[in-house]
Amino acid sequence: LSAITDLPEKHPIVDILSSKNKIYISAIGAITDLPFGILKLKDNYLIESHKISYINNIKELMFENLDDNKLKDNYLVFSDPNFDSNSKIEKSDEFDISNSNLNENFYSSNFRSELSNSEFIELKYSAEEAKLIKNILGNQANIYTGDDADENYFYENINDIPASFVHFSTHAYYSREFDNADYKPFYIETGLALAGAKSLKKYKSIDERDGFYNGVEISTTNFENTKCVILNACSTESGDYFYSEGRMSLRKAFQIAGAKRVISTQWP
Repeated sequence: LSAITDLPEKHPIVDILSSKNKIYISAIGAITDLPFGILKLKDNYLIESHKISYINNIKELMFENLDDNKLKDNYLVFSDPNFDSNSKIEKSDEFDISNSNLNENFYSSNFRSELSNSEFIELKYSAEEAKLIKNILGNQANIYTGDDADENYFYENINDIPASFVHFSTHAYYSREFDNADYKPFYIETGLALAGAKSLKKYKSIDERDGFYNGVEISTTNFENTKCVILNACSTESGDYFYSEGRMSLRKAFQIAGAKRVISTQWP
């Protein structure tokens, strides 16, 4: 960190950065974890004086000049989910998470148990966040909270999410369950916790409406009409690194789904 926070004034990159107001960063390997925004440029941090965009590779620049003015801005907000919700769960769907038969499924019993035991506590200011957005945007914002902040909307609109901006205010997860596996499921280890997340153990399959909107489900949803996805949740930039493709994070999953821009965080 000291290498990027204490640049000497005569460093060649200082002149380059000083003449620009927007920066695209395409890092590789462990460098992807560095917060370039804290680079000190003269008297300001880089994030204070420049617009910074992180891209997995330079081919993503092709989306920067797309004409999206034809879209009428509307906002979709998922905030303050009821993680204890069981309104969508049938009693017959309950099962014992330690059942050995689960090992035969695509998702391991350890992974299921890890998520089931996660403490998805109520987010104190998530409801207030939704109210503030509604006060500012009025009828332009569709707000889903409580039991309604679940996966149903995305399943019902899987072929076309009709929103210019999609905002999530919730918990996210990133599991290291598959680190030593011979085969690692693509995007399974990361996702967003929505209504019913604590009821995972009552479901037969994690790839259904189980309270988790995981990377697989996200990447197979059509977000091509979405200008920006805002992920107000921890660990949304966490994921395994693949050379030339970058981090297999939630940000990447939404980009694969067609979202033009994604705001994510490295905060664990």
